[in-house]
Amino acid sequence: MCWSTRRRTPTMPSGGSSARWSRNISPVPARMRPRSLFAVGDVKQAIFGFQGTDPATFLAAEAAFGARALAANVPFTSLPLATSFRSTPAVLQVVDQVLTDLGPAALGQDAASPVHKPARLRSGGRVVLWPMVEAAQTEEADWTPDQDLMWEPDAELQLASRIAEQIKAWLEARTLLPARGRPIRPGDILLLVRSRTTIAAALIAALNAAGIPVAGHDRVKLLQETAIRDVMALLRFVLQPADDLSLAELLKSPFLGWSEDRLMCLAHARPGSLWTALQTSQDTEAAQAAAWLGQALAAADMTAPYEFLAHVLGPLQEPNGSTSDWGSRRSRPWLYCSIWR
Repeated sequence: MCWSTRRRTPTMPSGGSSARWSRNISPVPARMRPRSLFAVGDVKQAIFGFQGTDPATFLAAEAAFGARALAANVPFTSLPLATSFRSTPAVLQVVDQVLTDLGPAALGQDAASPVHKPARLRSGGRVVLWPMVEAAQTEEADWTPDQDLMWEPDAELQLASRIAEQIKAWLEARTLLPARGRPIRPGDILLLVRSRTTIAAALIAALNAAGIPVAGHDRVKLLQETAIRDVMALLRFVLQPADDLSLAELLKSPFLGWSEDRLMCLAHARPGSLWTALQTSQDTEAAQAAAWLGQALAAADMTAPYEFLAHVLGPLQEPNGSTSDWGSRRSRPWLYCSIWR
């Protein structure tokens, strides 16, 4: 949605969450090269505590860093960003109106949050608020043998059924999806829940009952897939080439297909990092691996995460452009199926 940025120049510790910053503000040794710290916070997205977010802790950390920066006579800047590059105008208008009605106290703030302007002025969008679904309040009466028992579904089951009925109506009516210029498909719909509790299971059951294709719980446990772990090793490496463990995992993955023996020959008794050893090795296969990883590093600097993954799983070839067995090992069908299914 919208972002608010805070930045300052060095002599403060970097990294970690805002909670860690507020507890771990200690001097940085003078021998270290000066570094800057950049922190991003969005109060509007953090009001419900998703993923452990805490606006009060973030603001406290900002104040603590600002005070230390002032005492150390180093720059500290709080930069508000008034433009949203992700949300559509309709979503921003609803969020701003709701927060205006609630007031700043509901967000733990002394003043109202600024109104954000959308960058995607021509993007469509609509926010529909449904009435609350509440379970029927019935009094328990004494039961007699000749009495028929009536079952009333709880609120979550009612809501799940209503959502499934709405989606089915869209699909049967071939409702137009303006952003794509075609009728809506099941894959265009994403259902977000605050937590995967009984409502998630109820939604899956309701969609299955309505004959609507749905990715269930068994399809979203991505990090348990070996192929996904290999991709995560690649992502960790391009973020930090000195991560020896991630590089070792990457070398043994289908991306590069090294054996234990080849990896041991490279890694054993090396004077520096594994990446340095790979770059300086005289071995032909090591040189090929280093060249491919170099291309991956270059691509990571210039592309967004999705584009980067599409690149390394698709057109990124061996340095000489051939499609040898070395290159084909990266594109085994199981790797694609595990990631894109």
